[in-house]
Amino acid sequence: MNWSTVDRCGISPEIPYQGFAHGALSRADFYISRIRHPVRIAAFLSAIAPKLESIVAWNFDGDDEHPDFDKYITRWKAVNHLVKAFSLVREQGRRMTPNAGEAVGDVGGSGEDSGEDSGSEYTSHLEQVSSDSGNEG
Repeated sequence: MNWSTVDRCGISPEIPYQGFAHGALSRADFYISRIRHPVRIAAFLSAIAPKLESIVAWNFDGDDEHPDFDKYITRWKAVNHLVKAFSLVREQGRRMTPNAGEAVGDVGGSGEDSGEDSGSEYTSHLEQVSSDSGNEG
């Protein structure tokens, strides 16, 4: 697959490939595929392979000698983490659907748990990874 096509596009609200999903695919190997936008790739993969649990890329003998190894391994690791997160969010959405419109208890909390990890550190890291716009050719 030419990932540059998916990587170039924003995340569409439309379902990719007219709703085609590969329900049995749990692992995918992408060898040394170069990507620029981990969030876009993860959203696409999550949509077409909803049971994907493991993504491997830039993880073969000799890959670490490539001059762009650090850049691309970091991006693909982000894709792997995001695909798992998107799967959890989808599951939460399915569980919420029967309760749509019902009031939920206090979701704001008392502020006592404000030290809880908000994910901002990870989000900041993803923004840095995606904004690295080196030559992909």
